[in-house]
Amino acid sequence: MRRPTRLGNHSPEIPTAEPAYRGRDRRAVPRDTNLPVGRMCVAVALIAITWGMVIALLHYAGVTEPRFTVPVVRLDVGASLLAAVTAVACFFRWRLEGTASAFWAGVAVLVLGASGFASTEITKGYLAAGMACSVVAVGVVAVWIRGVEVDAGLSVPKVGLRTSAGLVVAFAAIRFLVGRDLAVVPVSIVIGVALLAAAYAAYVTHTRDQWMVVVLVAYGLGYAAYPTLAVVDPLRTAAAASFHLLAMGMAAFGSTLLLHEAAARQRETAFRLRVERDEAKDRFAETLHEVRSTVTALEGGVRTFEPANDPAQALLSRALVAEIQRLRALVDDRPVSVNAEVETFWVSEVLEPMLTVCVAAGWVVSWDIPADLHAVGRSTDVAQMVHALLTNAHRHAPGSPINVVVARGDDFASIRVEDRGPGVELSQREKVFERGERGDATDIDGRGLGLHIARTIARSHGGNLWVEERPGGGAAFVMTVPTVTVLPSAVRDRTVSSTWKHPSTETDLRNAQ
Repeated sequence: MRRPTRLGNHSPEIPTAEPAYRGRDRRAVPRDTNLPVGRMCVAVALIAITWGMVIALLHYAGVTEPRFTVPVVRLDVGASLLAAVTAVACFFRWRLEGTASAFWAGVAVLVLGASGFASTEITKGYLAAGMACSVVAVGVVAVWIRGVEVDAGLSVPKVGLRTSAGLVVAFAAIRFLVGRDLAVVPVSIVIGVALLAAAYAAYVTHTRDQWMVVVLVAYGLGYAAYPTLAVVDPLRTAAAASFHLLAMGMAAFGSTLLLHEAAARQRETAFRLRVERDEAKDRFAETLHEVRSTVTALEGGVRTFEPANDPAQALLSRALVAEIQRLRALVDDRPVSVNAEVETFWVSEVLEPMLTVCVAAGWVVSWDIPADLHAVGRSTDVAQMVHALLTNAHRHAPGSPINVVVARGDDFASIRVEDRGPGVELSQREKVFERGERGDATDIDGRGLGLHIARTIARSHGGNLWVEERPGGGAAFVMTVPTVTVLPSAVRDRTVSSTWKHPSTETDLRNAQ
């Protein structure tokens, strides 16, 4: 790296940082993960033809069991190891993406490759194990082809038990036939044809996991390519082993490539969501700033137009100012200390402005709140809960009178919001507090969040919220908040300085609109 130099009055040269990564970005989603399945199948077929010519030459020369047969047979062990790698990649992709097709492809290739661990000698038991695995694999491939892309009811233990049971039954039946030399060659040809038919069906129906087509073609050719040879012929077994090793190598490459694609897609999705979340956070901060500015302007405007000679309009104006201040507290995102969140407040000072505004809006609301009731908590949260209950009553019982009654208890004060609507059935009294639940009133606007949020806030204050039947019909939502004992002198001082009183008549407030 060159050292910076100074020429005249020019600023020193700033060295450029070397890139942290050179070449193609391999973290991105691969552009093309499609394997050349057709050419791979042609390559397997050419290998089968080549093996056929070798076998014919060896038979013409009188060689029926060459010395290289046993090492070639052991290639099945390598094919089985590659099958295990392929199955692991498929299972990982299934867990990552939730696609059932990847799971069934892994099961099929694992079953096909399981016979390689059975033996390294050409025996009838080794032959029966391979044929049994192929028979069960055809059934698994049929499920894979006809199955759905996403299967939430997929059970790994059930699949494992059924596959194991199928292997045991198939091995017992084929071992019986092989042990007695009963129609072994026709059965082998039938299995080969079934594998080739499954390969064609997979090629036609599936756009992903195309490597499975190559595997099925290779195993199918291993059974059906040389019907003139004995099934346990060493030369035929050597040819089949070479097919298996080649096919499983392609399968391991294809499944690993798809796993890489799935992982890259997940990383890309996570990055995009993070970017969208950051952008949404910025937009929310800008919107919140505009809302705070608007609320402050509204508060100043309402204070400016507060009348001096009309008590009803002055009462409504102060109620509007109090509600605007509550709204400003809700949209204020300035951090506050934990001790500042909990406060003591007069319940009437918190609720009466909101109730007054509701009456001015035309709602039929009455209330009875003790003037000397002092509560503990967050006043804005208590007002938000009561407002949610009022809105709920107004929505579900339109035109019904709403009565708010605050009663003093030992350590808690109860706030009852009563209406004369249809009420809440006993079976729905807990369900209405669930998130997104609107009870039986599905035709009414709303998202079913108000009651859920209100109960959550009530319990965070150490209280609770429930619904019960109102005497005479209707519903009564009851909320409890902690209270404190207030000295009589404080009550007297508040009585003198309090500006909140019950409206003289509802007509005065409605005219104040």
